[in-house]
Amino acid sequence: MILALILLIAIIGGVVQSVIGIGYGMILMGLMSIVLPVKTIAIIILISGFALSFVVIKEYYKYIDFKVVALPLIPLGIGGYIGFRVLESLPDYILKVIMSLFLILIAIWMMMNHDMKVRSIKIFGLTLGFISGLFMGMMSIPGPPLAMYTLKTTKSRQSHVGSIQAIFLIMSFYRLWLFTFSGDIKGSILLYCLAGGVGVSIGAYIGIQKIKIKNKEKYTRFVYSFILFMGVYNLGLSMYTLLR
Repeated sequence: MILALILLIAIIGGVVQSVIGIGYGMILMGLMSIVLPVKTIAIIILISGFALSFVVIKEYYKYIDFKVVALPLIPLGIGGYIGFRVLESLPDYILKVIMSLFLILIAIWMMMNHDMKVRSIKIFGLTLGFISGLFMGMMSIPGPPLAMYTLKTTKSRQSHVGSIQAIFLIMSFYRLWLFTFSGDIKGSILLYCLAGGVGVSIGAYIGIQKIKIKNKEKYTRFVYSFILFMGVYNLGLSMYTLLR
């Protein structure tokens, strides 16, 4: 039952990610956290995300801006390690509260569609790289802050999607090493990751080859409205668990 659920959620996440460039991690974390611990979901997002990265990069590799990719990597690594240590040390119910608040804030921010004025691209990229690293380390969700950076520094949707996915892939190898070294990848988690990998590959193929969005802004707002709903729902569920 759980494997089928993971497969279905991963397909949905793969479609969203391949169409708008972000969303896979937030969809999986928002929906799977109802039945699985945050750490387990973070590992599923990480390992299944390799399949997504390879499918998307295969389609968009010629649009990747390697200067954009390189700038945030070091702060991403530092923030990723700090976030990983937080993930390892906090109980799951606290992590779910943090995750819920993160989803709510990001969904509201993205729906407000702020056009940020940036004085220094270098400082902008380094700062958002560190922030992305923190959430990458805790929840395998580096996307939204990184998307603000790549949208500001790339010249087309294809370059944004290809460049951000290249960053995800590079940092995924780093996080895979952290989880492996800590002995967290074992047992049934590998089956969950396989189901996620198959699902996201199917979803990414559907998103790239079969779905043509005429009104991307409307589609994006719908996705973030759903993420906001999941954040509020999970927060309520977490607070109920804490207080009962």
